[in-house]
Amino acid sequence: MENLKVDVKMRNLIVDAKSTWDGIEFSMSDVAVFSQLAIVRKVETKGEGLVRFIFYNDFKLNGNEIGDTAFYDPGLDAVIHYKGKTWFLMGSTAPLYEYTMGRRDKEEVLKDCEDGTLSKNSIAQGSVASAVSIASPSFYYFIIAGESYDEVTRTFKELKENAQFNYEKNDRYWKSITSPLEDELARTSLAISLGHVGDKGEIPASLDTDILKFNLDTYAYIWPRDASLTANVLDMAGFTSFTRKFYDLLFTKLFEKGYLFQKYNPDGTWGSTWHPWTVRSKNSFNIQEDETGTSIWAFWNYFERSRDYDLLKKVYHVVRDAANFMVNFRDEKTGLPLETFDLWEEKLGVHTYTVASVVAGLTSASKFAEVVGDWENMDKWKETANQLKEAMRRFLYDQERGVFFKYVNVDDGKITNVDKTVESSVLGVVTFGVFDVNDPSWNQP
Repeated sequence: MENLKVDVKMRNLIVDAKSTWDGIEFSMSDVAVFSQLAIVRKVETKGEGLVRFIFYNDFKLNGNEIGDTAFYDPGLDAVIHYKGKTWFLMGSTAPLYEYTMGRRDKEEVLKDCEDGTLSKNSIAQGSVASAVSIASPSFYYFIIAGESYDEVTRTFKELKENAQFNYEKNDRYWKSITSPLEDELARTSLAISLGHVGDKGEIPASLDTDILKFNLDTYAYIWPRDASLTANVLDMAGFTSFTRKFYDLLFTKLFEKGYLFQKYNPDGTWGSTWHPWTVRSKNSFNIQEDETGTSIWAFWNYFERSRDYDLLKKVYHVVRDAANFMVNFRDEKTGLPLETFDLWEEKLGVHTYTVASVVAGLTSASKFAEVVGDWENMDKWKETANQLKEAMRRFLYDQERGVFFKYVNVDDGKITNVDKTVESSVLGVVTFGVFDVNDPSWNQP
């Protein structure tokens, strides 16, 4: 393989890989199917000689390695992995030349691939992997997900029946949806963001599995802050029809008692956490309050663009409870919020970024109150936001250096610790529009 050269590029939700090896050129282009849970891979080869492609499949279904099954289905000429309601099917427009299943934990399949000839073991269970080989210069390859055997086989037959058309249709879809943007990187970023919005509105932070190696976990969780910021960008790009599902999920399923938990599974249940419950006291809480403030702020930005009164009337009571939580969750003497964890999920304290998000959340809530005629709460939330801004000036701003502190610790109205680190999170005062950086009063003692 000394002469192998690979060039990988991404455009929209299409990944292109081009390689050369001993005078043979081959390319692969993966496209995400917009209407079905599938990826279509287009494979083309140029040059003389026989080629054989081997594709290795390694799924840890439902987040663990126990009780998986992988088998070859001769009726479909495809390989299927399943556990419970999680199914994956791998097949092609070309006949499968060989296949094999085996134990992942013993690396049976990887070792079987090394000589280029697969053993045709037709089924394995437990901790399993699989591989297929295709001896054809040009073909389409499919990776299909679903909740049942019938679902994945039906999708496979539909995509395979007119593979070229299905590839080109989905290629065109992603080009069309991102066409208003001129910059290729921006188009790709937009497509990836849209591709992360689930059918029920879930927006996971990332679908990679890098941290499995050292933390035995993934990033496939909904962090309400991250998801709200992503939704806000999509709203600014004009895709409110996508984000409505997210806001519906956020306000009907994720909020509890006026605040948001650290992170959630895609189905809306609590995700894993490292915020200890021992910090729950009269002075602190094991959440990140910026997630609550950011979500209300993002929802207002969505509402301004969509005028979605239908959703507002459905969830206004949740906005109200969240705003009242932020009003009450404060130190009586300083007026600052009580201590929670920062957006980096590391330090317990009163963080400049968090306070800025709370100001933005309360300001947005007061605007919602004005829309629905909730005058009393409108005034209360607006006044609290102003009080928080003054508390930020007094306790979080370093007059000597002209910067905000990263965070402070407060005990019974007294500042007990100050973190003077200058970092990006303090830009929250600008991101959320809390202060005008050109206001001359900042230069006054």
